[in-house]
Order: sequence, then structure tokens, then C-alpha cells
Amino acid sequence: MKKLCIGLLLRLCCVCAVRAQEIKVDKPPEKRVTMDIPVDYRLDVENMKWEELLRANIVSAIRYQDYSNAMGYMLDDGRWYTLFNSQDFLPGLMTMRKAGGVMSFRPNSRLNVNAGVYALKYRYNFGSTYNDGVVHAAMNYRMLSWLTVGVYGRYSAFSKHNAVENSILMSPLVPASAVGVSGTAMFNEVIGVQGAVGKEFNPYNGKWQTVYGVAPVINFNALFK
Repeated sequence: MKKLCIGLLLRLCCVCAVRAQEIKVDKPPEKRVTMDIPVDYRLDVENMKWEELLRANIVSAIRYQDYSNAMGYMLDDGRWYTLFNSQDFLPGLMTMRKAGGVMSFRPNSRLNVNAGVYALKYRYNFGSTYNDGVVHAAMNYRMLSWLTVGVYGRYSAFSKHNAVENSILMSPLVPASAVGVSGTAMFNEVIGVQGAVGKEFNPYNGKWQTVYGVAPVINFNALFK
């Protein structure tokens, strides 16, 4: 039990570290770049950090990855897209495969927009298999040097159908439709705070519920430069 707890704490720290490193991304991927994402501590290509913030729990922390492949293609200085496929698993519970693409826009140094679509298939270890199709979008705007605000949205085409067909998992393990706003405030170059609030559709009762979260931010790029 002690080793398990230490392992989970290390994974959570690495997730926070990777998310913090994404705060200051000045350049999009170069033309046709293959991104070899490590098996253990990686960013979800979907790039929806608000979901991790709203749904940080021990179950999502022990989600492992079999593989993750992604290729980025530059269209011009402010536009690029990424194609990806991956497979995750929760030991003893489920396996999930995902494939899709994300289109990203950076018209200036303050505004960043991305939108994408992906298909997924997840299978429980005890037999049942489910499919879903997801469309998502997010926009972030740096209002001040220390303040960034954003909006996000996601539509899950078959979450309600899967719930009726006895899928037992909920967000963030499987996607659900959601909308909301987010914000990041940096107190200095290293330390800040991130928050999000929104609505998420519960496919089991057919109702929208309020979700929110607050978490500290550490910019390791600035800390160790």
C-alpha cells in the first residue's frame, strides 16, 4: 500500500508538472513533426486541461498508456493541425482506443484557439464494448501578462446511448458533453492558480450539472531556467 501511494503521488506530480510547462508555449509544432510521447507521463493530445482540473481524482491518476502516436503539420505561421491515435487502460477495468485530429490557430501572441474531433472505442475487461464520437473546441486569451481566460466546449455523440446500454463509467474516464470557462492567474513567473467552472451533461439522469475546480500552477520552465 505504501508503494502504491508513493507511485500515485509521483504520477500526480508529473501530471501537474507537464501541465505547468504548457503555460508558455510560444511556437507551434514544426512542419510534419512526429511526437514520440512517453508511455507513462504524457499530455492528452486533445489538450483539454480544464477536464483534468475539474476531475482530478485517483482513478484518472492510475490510467496508463500502451501507446500514443501524433504528427503535427504546419499550414502557416498561425495555423497547424495534429493527427493522433492512442490506447489507454485502467488495470483490471477497461481499455480505450482513441483516434482523431486537432486544428490549432494562433493569430497573435495573445489568442490561441483549437478545435478537433475524435472517435473512441472502450471495452470493459468483463466483456462489453462501447463507441463514441466527440467534437471539442477551446479558446484562450491572454488579457494581461499574468492573466489568461478561456472558454471550452465538448459534445459527446453517444454518451447517453452508452449509459442506456449499461456503460458504468463517467467523466473523465469516458467523455461527456460539457461547456464552461477557465482562467489562470500567475502571481509571478513561477507560481499561479488555475480555475474552471462549467456545466457537464450527466448521461445517467439526463441532467446538466455544475462542475468546478481550482488548482495551483507551477511553471517549471521558469523555476529551473
